[in-house]
Amino acid sequence: MSSAIYAQDKLVNVEEKMTEVLSLIESGNIEKLKQESTQKMYCLLCFENTRNSYFIDSKTFYKKHFSKIFTPELLKRINQNDKKIIEDSENADFITLYTVYKPNEFGDGNEGMQFGFWFKSVNGSLKLSGIETIP
Repeated sequence: MSSAIYAQDKLVNVEEKMTEVLSLIESGNIEKLKQESTQKMYCLLCFENTRNSYFIDSKTFYKKHFSKIFTPELLKRINQNDKKIIEDSENADFITLYTVYKPNEFGDGNEGMQFGFWFKSVNGSLKLSGIETIP
């Protein structure tokens, strides 16, 4: 198998997993999301102060932070805007970035914002391993 075909297969797997995760988020199926997540998750949005680590137990994430983060407005913006998938071996196997605010949407000079979903391969299956925003 050529490397181009292998890379395309990996992207298809990420696309399929992202579609599944978004569907579970929109339906509020927390139990299934827990099964589709790593035990520890990166969550930049879960902490107000700068920290050495932004990792949180996934059970705590779903219990305390999930409903505050995934608002109807955020989900609407995720579903309406551009996305890109990047391979990132340092923090996650893949990160899917959705443009939720476009540059200059709030005035000249505003850089916009992307919302990112991290995925790690665990025993051959992609698992949601974190979320973040990038200004």
